[in-house]
Amino acid sequence: MGALLDSPVFWSVSAALVATVIYLGIRFRLNRIHAGGSINSHEDDPYGGVQPRAIFGDSEEISLGERELLGEVFSELLSELCSGDDGLSDDEKHAIYSLLRDDLLLDSLLVQEMESAIQGEADRGASADEILSSFSAHQDLVRSNKVKILEGLLRVAYSDGTFDKPEVEFIHEVCEWFGISESDFSSYKTRYEVERLVLRLLNAITRLPESDVMKEGQRRLTALLETVHSPFLITVLGEFSAGKSSFLNALVKKRLLAMKVRPTTATITKLHYGTSSKLEVMYNSGEEKSFDRGDLHSLTVEQFVDEDKILDDIHYVSLEVEDEILRTIDFADTPGFNSSNAQHTEITTQFIAYSDAIIWLFDANQMAKKSTFDLIETHCKYQKPIGIINKVDQIDEDEIEIIDELKADLMPHTLATFPVSAKNALSPQASECQNAGMDAVREYLRSNVIPNASSQKTQVLLAKLMDIVLA
Repeated sequence: MGALLDSPVFWSVSAALVATVIYLGIRFRLNRIHAGGSINSHEDDPYGGVQPRAIFGDSEEISLGERELLGEVFSELLSELCSGDDGLSDDEKHAIYSLLRDDLLLDSLLVQEMESAIQGEADRGASADEILSSFSAHQDLVRSNKVKILEGLLRVAYSDGTFDKPEVEFIHEVCEWFGISESDFSSYKTRYEVERLVLRLLNAITRLPESDVMKEGQRRLTALLETVHSPFLITVLGEFSAGKSSFLNALVKKRLLAMKVRPTTATITKLHYGTSSKLEVMYNSGEEKSFDRGDLHSLTVEQFVDEDKILDDIHYVSLEVEDEILRTIDFADTPGFNSSNAQHTEITTQFIAYSDAIIWLFDANQMAKKSTFDLIETHCKYQKPIGIINKVDQIDEDEIEIIDELKADLMPHTLATFPVSAKNALSPQASECQNAGMDAVREYLRSNVIPNASSQKTQVLLAKLMDIVLA
């Protein structure tokens, strides 16, 4: 399967299949608009006002010098990218302006100068190698920024609805110079095909009569659009009190998330890499606010919050953590299933749409039930979860065969299963930490998940898109 996922042909064929299905779906739905239906015209905007996710993230946190460097490299490469076309199309101009001004937040005058340079150089015909070898500044860019520049080039290339051979060849040269592999390029390329299709499908929905079905499709497509370029996200699921928060604390070797049965997690908490320990709340309204890390429990723990208000107001809480495993993967803690509060299940279920992979927590004191396997089948449609049997420290030595029995029961339902003691992993006693089982989990993530994160994310995106279209 790994060789297939690394194949550019696989991604091209998959994307073409998705494109065909979506096109037919849109035509079918548009043809069913009745005479009284409301149709909104977006002729000046092919995406109907829906904005794609910012490639360069929170540019306000990037220094002006770094933003200008990124803009300069980006504009130099754009000049050559656009030289393969018959001049710049209006869609390409719009995409370039949006990336330089709205995404990189560059000064308007500087953006105008760069746009003029791109327009003027578009017919020059220099090769990518010539541009890059004469432009030494790119050597100061870290890999993550090189990937963002590649993504910006892809967004512009796709903005006019085609990805021509000269554009493909040029971006291939850029990838080689930046040290970006063929499989990663294929994955990023497919993601932009997905992004463009999702944006156009969202636009098509705005032209249809309003209905609950259309609203649900719009919600699912919007969630999918948010995940296209976000970091690979593993969501931790499981039944209430299985030890999900304790497990994540043990994984990053820090006591961050509340770990008692009461209080319990009341909303989603995402862990992502960062050195500032910043805590941000993403509200359902789209607003974002920053808080001190000390406010984490007051925002996310049931004991301290109005549960109804949490569900209505907060989309998720995001916490920066300095841990190597988070450089490639984000993790999300969830309230879980089967608690006495139905809202826990609702919050958890809604967030699964943003996930690329699942870790499922099991309690070593409870044999897996059919209801648990039914939940796995429902919520892990695109890939089996990684199984974690937690609380093995609570099993007596003369009953250790219980763990082997549980592993055997879980084998058909999981990619791999690891018995752990999150409690012991966080113990100050070195001997308890060494035998807690967390090292095996970290090694599995480093060896099996991180190397395949890009291709796995793209595969899941395509599967989710097909699901939405065929629903």
